[in-house]
Amino acid sequence: MAAIDPQRPCRQRQHARSSMLYPRDRMPQAALRPIQYPIEVAWQPDVRLSPTGIYSPCCARRINAEQLGEIRVRYAFVNGYRVEAEKGLHGKCPCCNSDVIAKCGNFKVHHWAHKTRELCDPWWENESEWHRTWKSYFPSKSQERVFTDEKTGERHIADVYVEKNVVIEFQSYSISAEEMSARERFYQQMIWVVNGAKRDFDRIYFHQSVCGAHTDDPSLRKIRWVGRSKLLAKWEAATKHVYMDFGTDLVWHLIEYDPKTKNGLVRAYPKQKFVEFFGGIYS
Repeated sequence: MAAIDPQRPCRQRQHARSSMLYPRDRMPQAALRPIQYPIEVAWQPDVRLSPTGIYSPCCARRINAEQLGEIRVRYAFVNGYRVEAEKGLHGKCPCCNSDVIAKCGNFKVHHWAHKTRELCDPWWENESEWHRTWKSYFPSKSQERVFTDEKTGERHIADVYVEKNVVIEFQSYSISAEEMSARERFYQQMIWVVNGAKRDFDRIYFHQSVCGAHTDDPSLRKIRWVGRSKLLAKWEAATKHVYMDFGTDLVWHLIEYDPKTKNGLVRAYPKQKFVEFFGGIYS
C-alpha cells in the first residue's frame, strides 16, 4: 500500500491521488516508501509502566459524568503492570488514575469500570464487539494509548496508536461536528474508521448507491447516494481520512462527497491489506 498523509485536508485529497491508500499490486514502487512526517508535534504518547500521582484532566469538552454512564476500558494498571480485566482484580485507570474494578460477567465483554462515575475522558466510548474486534487486530501495546498535551495537560485515550505515528479512532457512535474537530486538532496525525453497519439502513443505502467501475481501477467508484441517511454527509466534514466498514471484507475510503448533489467518490481496500498496512494482523 502507498503512504498516506493524515495531515492532508480532505478537500484537497481529490488533487493528490498518490497520497491515498491503494492496493499494493496496482501502485508504482515509488509510492511504497515509508510514511514520513516532517512536522513536529507538541504531544507524546504516555507509555509509562505505572501511574504516578493523581491526575485531574483538563478537557476540551466538559460534560456531566452522568451522561457518560459507566466508563469502561480494556486495560488498567495493577501493581505497575498494564493488564486486561480478570475477576477479582482492582486497578488504576491509565488516563485519570482513579480506581477501577474488573467486570467479568457472562454477557458483556470483560472490562475495567470506574468505581465512581467521575469525569475521566469525555471522548471515550464504551466499546462494542465491533470496537473490540478492530482493536484486537493490533498489538496490545498499540491499544488504548494515553496522549497528553504538554502545554495544557489535556489527556485522552486513543483507540490505537501504530508505529507509523498515526492514531486510529474507531467510531461506532454518533459524535458532534465540534467533537470531531476537537479530536482531529488534538491527535493531529490520525484517521477515522467508521462503523457503517451499525444501522442496517446505512449499510443498505451505501451498497445501493455505489456505482459500477468507471476507470481501469475497479476499486475506485463513484457514488450517488440514495435514501435519507446522512452518514456520508456527516463524515464529509472530517479533515482527516475516513474509512468505512460496512461489515464485509472491504473498507471504503471516503475520498469526496457533496451533500448538496449527493455525489461522491470512494475507494475500496481489502480489510486485510488495510490492517496489515498499519502493522496489525487480520484474523
